Amino acid sequence: MTDGAVFSEIAQDAWVIQKPTLFVAAKYDAVATPAMGKANIEKYVPQAKIVELECGHWVQLEQTERLNEVWEKWIEGLGLRSAKSTL
Repeated sequence: MTDGAVFSEIAQDAWVIQKPTLFVAAKYDAVATPAMGKANIEKYVPQAKIVELECGHWVQLEQTERLNEVWEKWIEGLGLRSAKSTL
């Protein structure tokens, strides 16, 4: 069985993610360009929140504080509970 045959056996709706998703694109990433990532996210994760940060490939290192702000805002927006809960 070829890879194509395996993929054809998967139901079309199984390719689409219907869960809350945050996609963070790195504006200056030459490895995984924002355009490439956004195209796939829009196709397979239509309800995703897409944020583009002014950095290169290593978002978590180059924009640590901004990324944390984006995550916190997104998590709080889910309405589950406060992102600043105490343990």
